[in-house]
Amino acid sequence: MQLALDLPKLDRTKTRQAVRAYFAVYRKYKLLLEMDVLPLPQKLDALPGYANAIDPDVIRGGFLGSREPKGESNESPRERKMNFFVRDVEYKVGLLPQYQAAIIRKLYMGKDPLPTDQEVYNDLYDERWYVSERYYYEQKAEAMMTLAYAFRIEQYAE
Repeated sequence: MQLALDLPKLDRTKTRQAVRAYFAVYRKYKLLLEMDVLPLPQKLDALPGYANAIDPDVIRGGFLGSREPKGESNESPRERKMNFFVRDVEYKVGLLPQYQAAIIRKLYMGKDPLPTDQEVYNDLYDERWYVSERYYYEQKAEAMMTLAYAFRIEQYAE
């Protein structure tokens, strides 16, 4: 007796479009975070008794954790959400195999205007990734599908 599973069919074109849209949001959030919240450098005081050391700026207390009291943050909830989104995308791309991650980082995670596939392929070739174009496109497609599942944005045909 054969077991028949009626699983929905994955629509690869819509899934690729969804992943590209996801990376467009990533680039927008990344740009907004870079523009808004560049932390100002803070001058840290040397430990007592080390003020006359050779370089008192290097000697600091063994401080672990945040410099602000718990519960108080300079981040708005929107910035916190954007930070989480950006870190989540970067983490999930980092989990991909090395070649796939390099393709995705160059193709979708850079600054606008985005490079073409041929430019990315040539850049990777210059970085001593000697692979065929066919292999490049296979790895790119596999990375896109893997990320669609990781981001949970896969699209199914009706």
